[in-house]
Amino acid sequence: MEVLNYEIKNVQNPALGAIILWKFTVGWEQENPSTSPQLPVLFIVLPIVFHESTDCLLHGTMIKTGLRGFASKFSKNVNVKADLLLSINDRALVMRELTLHSLSLSIGTGLISLNIKSCMVHAISTAYPKTTIPTSILPLLNDANQLGRLCSSLTLMEIASILKVRF
Repeated sequence: MEVLNYEIKNVQNPALGAIILWKFTVGWEQENPSTSPQLPVLFIVLPIVFHESTDCLLHGTMIKTGLRGFASKFSKNVNVKADLLLSINDRALVMRELTLHSLSLSIGTGLISLNIKSCMVHAISTAYPKTTIPTSILPLLNDANQLGRLCSSLTLMEIASILKVRF
């Protein structure tokens, strides 16, 4: 079990989380340039992207179907994974500390900025950082971008209602 925990910490780390949160923000702002995500929304990103089953369903979601299309996949007869949708909130609570560390690192490295008055997060740049991005994490970054695009036209209340989460 200790080996498994070590492997999880290698994959689910604040540095990777920081770039995933940045890519979510970039996707949001690309899809809806007039808005930026509110801080609470960032707490659902890692629990969705770092969870293989939810990320797999996210990966196959078309932008035009929106977040409702993503959520409806959990109840289709082929998938019947309604418990996965309901567990996003619990995973968000468990991963809260990782999200906070990732957010802090993302802000500290200049990937995103946080407007304290409005609680809005803004991507400082849309270009990848100058460091080499391993190809193994590109699918996670693309999925984070897609999740941002799916959420960008919705309010915080709508996202909470669709994903059955509490902010």
